Amino acid sequence: MIRFLLSLFSPFRWFIQKMGADYPQFICLLRIKLTIDNRSVRGINRRNDKVQENMLIKQSFSQIIFGGLFGIFLAMIKQPFTYFYFAHTFIMVMMAMSIISEFSSILFDTSENAITQPLPVKGNTVSLARNAHVMIYLALMAFNLSAIWLIIAAVKFGIVSCLIFLVTII
Repeated sequence: MIRFLLSLFSPFRWFIQKMGADYPQFICLLRIKLTIDNRSVRGINRRNDKVQENMLIKQSFSQIIFGGLFGIFLAMIKQPFTYFYFAHTFIMVMMAMSIISEFSSILFDTSENAITQPLPVKGNTVSLARNAHVMIYLALMAFNLSAIWLIIAAVKFGIVSCLIFLVTII
């Protein structure tokens, strides 16, 4: 999954370089951040067992289930405006809580500065990798939470409204 997520940045190589970051170093830093997060356990699932792997997939699956449970509530709504209003509100609340609880430590982490400052890595590369790391998680969360809602919207309100809903989520 990490390889797939990193391959999504290859079309934007020119943009990353234009922002003043070194692309190979950016990808290396992002791969390290995603690998560490893929192995670390956060929140409720924290145990003293051996290191657990594939936490990205497990986290995505739990978010899809959580979105499906909220989708049961959304399926009862008959008006499209109300449906999409509640769906977007739920996504925004979940993302805000996620940013506050998990990503404030990632954005303000100074421990990696002790490792990267002696190395020939630009500050732009490190900050862009941090921001891309958070963006990946927020995009995954938005997609996972709304995957079932997109299906419900396509069935209830048509394919066009489903596509518009997908664009607004992005």
